[in-house]
Amino acid sequence: MTAMREIYASGNGDTWHLLWDFETGHTFVRHTANEPSGGNVVDISLPVFLSLGRDGPEHQALWAMIGTLVDGHFSAEALSSPPSPEAGAAAAEPLPGKGIL
Repeated sequence: MTAMREIYASGNGDTWHLLWDFETGHTFVRHTANEPSGGNVVDISLPVFLSLGRDGPEHQALWAMIGTLVDGHFSAEALSSPPSPEAGAAAAEPLPGKGIL
């Protein structure tokens, strides 16, 4: 059995869907070309699809979908800086010979 969710539908009729095959555990993207282009269906492994870039609207839509799976919202600043220690957590001890100046 396979679960399917639409990622993106272009204005020209092409569609991209995210599929998960319950039996094999494989997740992949299915691109269906519009009828004037022949309606060809191509399955692309998820790692290959993600490695193709972020510029296409279908890629941006999948990254946005993945982002909805993360609890909370992260800013670019938060993602680029190391996490702050939890309240009440002890600070890391400096290594011998590596004191704080």
